[in-house]
Amino acid sequence: MLVSHLGHGNIMAVLAAAGTGTKVVACQHNALSAQTSATGTWSHRVLPRLYRMTQRWTAGFVAVSEGVAADWSAAACIPRRRIATIYNPVIDAGFQDRAAGTVDHAWYRDRPAPLLVAVGRLEDQKDIPTLLQAFRILRDQREARLVLVGDGSRREMLEDLARSLGIAGDVWFAGAQRNPLPFIRGADLLALSSRFEGFGLVLVEALACGTPVVSTDCPHGPSEVLGGGRYGRLVPPGDPAALAVALSASLDSPPEAELLRRRAADFSTEVATAAWLDILRPLLVDSRPVAAVEAVPTGLATPAAEPRHPR
Repeated sequence: MLVSHLGHGNIMAVLAAAGTGTKVVACQHNALSAQTSATGTWSHRVLPRLYRMTQRWTAGFVAVSEGVAADWSAAACIPRRRIATIYNPVIDAGFQDRAAGTVDHAWYRDRPAPLLVAVGRLEDQKDIPTLLQAFRILRDQREARLVLVGDGSRREMLEDLARSLGIAGDVWFAGAQRNPLPFIRGADLLALSSRFEGFGLVLVEALACGTPVVSTDCPHGPSEVLGGGRYGRLVPPGDPAALAVALSASLDSPPEAELLRRRAADFSTEVATAAWLDILRPLLVDSRPVAAVEAVPTGLATPAAEPRHPR
């Protein structure tokens, strides 16, 4: 049995295993349609076709969210019943110890104003310009500080944008951090402004720290993690005004920290391990040829019909 990850890795694994009797379970972590359109390279544009061509020899398919599963099915013409959803395992036994550290910065020590944090690569997918514009609106209304944890090719452009918006003194580009959890735990609010996601791991990290979150309702993942809005406000992507309103509302009326931590427990290593065993055990005992084997639908269901935070 071989479990592979990411588009090109999945295709290479299936081709390498051909004729060996090794069964391959392929995992997709981002929306295939967004991934192929965002990169624009031929090697990514051909991925949907390669998935279609090799699905007959792939024993199982696992997506990290229901949205990614639906997109994968549509883009690669894989029957939806063959794709299982298993959310990323985020919370393990050492999580709280890693989150318990401190950040050696005056904004964290002295708390001169409410502290917002965003964690992620400084690339187009994360749409940090929308977050900076939203923060400008928020900053015009109240004292606040913003910490950007992460690095990337857009950093210089974003620093220039912060200066042009007149908020450079209230924005700290903290760079990539080996352990971002103390930055999240010590903040008053985490913001995610992405154009698209596969899952939204940082949202779970914030929930587990008891830190309120505001996220764009982008494809795919955030709405599932946040229970459609129950565990954090959701706003349309690319809308600075709506994001600013949600940031302010969440600072004024945050959800209970214990509610957030209970939700984060749904994304533990124990839950994910049980789901993976449900997938792998039938494949290990099934003696049929790989082409005849189908994935066992399983995974976590997103809570439905629950009260939402105002958007």
